[in-house]
Amino acid sequence: MKRIVEVSDVVTENMRPGVMDKLGLNYEELRKVRSDIIMLSSSAFGSEGPLKRYGGYAPSFAAYSGLTHLTGYSDGPPNPMTAIPIRPCKRSLRRSPPTVSTAWR
Repeated sequence: MKRIVEVSDVVTENMRPGVMDKLGLNYEELRKVRSDIIMLSSSAFGSEGPLKRYGGYAPSFAAYSGLTHLTGYSDGPPNPMTAIPIRPCKRSLRRSPPTVSTAWR
C-alpha cells in the first residue's frame, strides 16, 4: 500500500474509525511516505458519536434511515431491501469533487 501512496495524490478509505491506525496506514504514517498526500476518511456512521464503531453497507443504511419502513405493501411487513438496488458508489461520487479540487491546489 505504501508503494502506491508514493505515486498517489489522494488516499480515500471507508473503514470504521481506528482500522487504518491498526493497519499502520493512518494519515500521519502516510505523510511519512508522501508529505503532500491528501486523505479522505468516510466511515459509515462517522468518526465520533455512539455509532462510530459500527460498520455499514447498503441494507444497514436503508434500515437505519427508515427507508425499509417506506417500502413494501401497506398491509405487510417492511421490504427487507433485497430487491431494491442501492448504489453505494453515490457516496464516493459526492465526495470526489471536493477531494479533486483540493488536490488541484
